[in-house]
Amino acid sequence: MSALLEVHALVTPSHAALRDDWFLRTLPPDCRAIIHARDAEPVQFARGDWHRVVGQKLDIVLETIASLDDGAIFVMSDVDISFYAPIADDLRCRMRDHNVLFQNNRPSLPTAADNICSGFMVIRSTPASCDFFERARRVLHTADDAAVGDQKACISVLREFPDLIAWGFLPVTYWSPGDPRGRWEPGRTLTPPDGLVLHHANHTVGVENKVAQLEAVSALMPVRQHGTGGD
Repeated sequence: MSALLEVHALVTPSHAALRDDWFLRTLPPDCRAIIHARDAEPVQFARGDWHRVVGQKLDIVLETIASLDDGAIFVMSDVDISFYAPIADDLRCRMRDHNVLFQNNRPSLPTAADNICSGFMVIRSTPASCDFFERARRVLHTADDAAVGDQKACISVLREFPDLIAWGFLPVTYWSPGDPRGRWEPGRTLTPPDGLVLHHANHTVGVENKVAQLEAVSALMPVRQHGTGGD
């Protein structure tokens, strides 16, 4: 039997319900959640200290790379996610030739560096991965800009150093929805792909809207009650 896949997640108090009611409740039994709790006041997307809060994801990634054997695979995930299928074997297979795999930020976007989503990243513990995320962390801290979070920092490094790491995209079944009309609002249509593996409640702002999106997709494709918990 394969070892459980480590799925790391940064959680602040404002997102505790997403952690408990969606992320942990649906986590597949082939995974082990490792929760990194951080105290932070609620902050709006790309405002105030938002970049410093989400930038801690890069700290967690680098700490995890340092703690694992060379070549080990782990996931860095947001908690506004609901799982619909096992992921460990599939991700290990997909990672054979990669250091990092990202979600596509929206299914209709080209698979180009500008369109990565850092809300669910599959990472191999290697010196190249460490170099990449160290550079991304420096970009974020140097910019010191509320609009430059971990995702934009990773995009900046991929643009400047396209051959630094072997990276790629997860298939659309690791779904981050989008809406050509802009940010998703409750009541708008959602069309999850066939064979949905996970749903990241993306392209909407605020915990209430994220919950509404998770509930809307759950109604279309009932959530599996895995509930493996975390550390």
